[in-house]
Amino acid sequence: MVAVKRLEDSKSIEDVCALLYRTLLETGNWDFLPDNPSQLRVETKNNRRLLIDRFTDSAIWFGAYDNSNLVGCIRVTFADENNQLEIEGYKS
Repeated sequence: MVAVKRLEDSKSIEDVCALLYRTLLETGNWDFLPDNPSQLRVETKNNRRLLIDRFTDSAIWFGAYDNSNLVGCIRVTFADENNQLEIEGYKS
C-alpha cells in the first residue's frame, strides 16, 4: 500500500534528492545544461549523489512510500525574489 506524507526533515529531503538523481540521471541518462535558470546541479552529501536546485530548500516536499521504501515525490514551490516560479525562469 502506498502512503504519501509531507517531508519535513533534512534526511527525508536528501532521500528524495538521491531518488531524483538515480531516476533522472543514472536511469534516465538525462543531461541538463550546467547554466540552467533553476541552478540545477549535482552535489554529494553523506556519500550520496543528490540532484538539487535553487528551490530545494524552500519547497514543500511530499514523498510516496511503498511500505518504508520511497518510490516517488512531488514538491510545491513558491515565487522567488523576482516573483518567478521555476518554469517561468526559462526562456520560451
